[in-house]
Amino acid sequence: MNKAIEQSINDVKKEISFAVVSTNDRDAMLRHLQECADRSIPCLFDPGQQINNFSVPQLSYALELADYVIVNEHEYSLLKEMTGLSDKGIDEQIEGVIITLGNQGSTFRNAEQMIHIPSIKTEIVDRS
Repeated sequence: MNKAIEQSINDVKKEISFAVVSTNDRDAMLRHLQECADRSIPCLFDPGQQINNFSVPQLSYALELADYVIVNEHEYSLLKEMTGLSDKGIDEQIEGVIITLGNQGSTFRNAEQMIHIPSIKTEIVDRS
């Protein structure tokens, strides 16, 4: 995390078609979201366990910059609580939210739809 603030999206000379700004140093995440917005690069924001380290204005600003957000159920509750936004308010602000539900799968939601994506059952295979 300490090195993330030293890195810049602007250092990447190749065309970037999509970016994922994931859990890292809070200031680095905000900077990378801003750099993506400045270059019109669509991005997914994953605040993860760093969500508590954002102030309300910072988190609201991150939502303004992001196109998509991915969070677990607890983080989604915090996101709504901290920003004061409802489900509809979040849906109107960004292109889509992915809410991970552990072994229950995930939900994708936006202003037009909500889709449940079931988890895939796996079989443990002993290869020893």
